[in-house]
Amino acid sequence: MGFALVAKSLLMLFNCIFFLVGGALLAVGFYILFSPYSFDILSVLDNGIIQAGVYAIIAIGAFVFILAALGLFGACCKSKILLGLYLIILFVIIAAQVAVCAVVYAYSGQVNEFLTSQFQETLDDYESENGTDSYSVGWNSMQIFFECCGTNNYTDWASTTWGGDSSILKYRSGAAYPITCCAVQDTTVVLSGSIDEAAFTDIAKCYGENGEPVPNSYMAGTGEGCYDSFQDYIISNSVLVGAVGIGLAAFEILLFIFALIVCFTMEKDEDVV
Repeated sequence: MGFALVAKSLLMLFNCIFFLVGGALLAVGFYILFSPYSFDILSVLDNGIIQAGVYAIIAIGAFVFILAALGLFGACCKSKILLGLYLIILFVIIAAQVAVCAVVYAYSGQVNEFLTSQFQETLDDYESENGTDSYSVGWNSMQIFFECCGTNNYTDWASTTWGGDSSILKYRSGAAYPITCCAVQDTTVVLSGSIDEAAFTDIAKCYGENGEPVPNSYMAGTGEGCYDSFQDYIISNSVLVGAVGIGLAAFEILLFIFALIVCFTMEKDEDVV
């Protein structure tokens, strides 16, 4: 009976923590949705599934709240129905996480090809430096935030519609790359419909004026491409994401075990209050 009481107490405690996990997921989802860069940069990938993932994070956060409530009230009220439903849903979640990990591992080799093709396609859809369309804002945001220029380097812009169409109004007439390829003093600045010259380090030198060679240090990332910068960013955060994922899976397995113990002791009519 003592072990059952401990299991019940831990189940209630861990589900309280689960509430906090749900809150954290909601916070992350809303941050990505409303931050000045994150959601705009996702538009560069031009993939509905990836962009929908932001809303999925918010939905999962809300779902975790409901699941935690089932476990908490099921344990408090000694309700077999609530705990049974809790166990079923938790099992489905654990199984889904295993399936997702298997799919990600299976297709990991295609990630580089996907990123390169999507970057190049959306780069050609770029309209203007002061554009408010998703591709323009997305590329402007990416080049400023990741301090990069083009997909592989600044020369990629020459083969795009923006670079080859002389009728397009550019900040610098005849420019080979957008102004967002120039280094900024504050990478939190966002260009959407307007250009603030004060945000950039030195626009003239960025474009190779006054005898400055191109590429140069006045360009974002000295003219290096966004593919490598974006990939480095993903890799640098993948360890943290993986650690959180493993920790969450272990946490869910513990919840499942404690819920089973509480259910079994209720079946035996043991008092675990």
